[in-house]
Amino acid sequence: MDWTKHSFKILNTLGTPILVIDRNYQIVVANNAACKSSCLSIDDIVGHNCFKIAHKLDKPCWQEGTSCPIKTAFELKEQTKVIHKHIFENKTIFEEVTASPIFDDEGEINFVIEELNDITELIQSKEITDYLRKDIKALQLLLPICAKCKKIRDEKGYWNQIESYISNRSDVQFSHSLCANCSKELYGKEEWYAKTEKEKEE
Repeated sequence: MDWTKHSFKILNTLGTPILVIDRNYQIVVANNAACKSSCLSIDDIVGHNCFKIAHKLDKPCWQEGTSCPIKTAFELKEQTKVIHKHIFENKTIFEEVTASPIFDDEGEINFVIEELNDITELIQSKEITDYLRKDIKALQLLLPICAKCKKIRDEKGYWNQIESYISNRSDVQFSHSLCANCSKELYGKEEWYAKTEKEKEE
């Protein structure tokens, strides 16, 4: 079998909603499962912006303060996961969104593949809700934190990185990224950074 020739047929056999999105946040490919989960036809999805379809927004969701896995995958060139709240036909669902960059032969990324996993029942289950509430309550305790380096002092008097402190006391895992200001501060003088920012403006 020519896997390249039949790649779209393969995508359509998957039960997981799959989208392929370009640098302009435009959906270029959507499988049958994506159409079914969003209650939209293929023509209503392909050629449209992902933020318009999933969030009913007129601009990228990261501009509204939402963590965007597509933007992160393009910038860090690595797979990233987030949980988003989406609304389809006035029904709210929670989805774990996995964004994986697609590299071409030159190592460049022009597209990101997005997998959507509906976790609404898991999020709404009493057991999970109680567990999360317990973790949140624990994190609301008064913590001694360094005013300069932001390390947290534990009950034994040792200073820990905030990621280590929280990870050791919960199942939380951290995914690091850079905010716009820090990215500009670190890479503002680099040619590739200026090129990327120019492409965003266009």
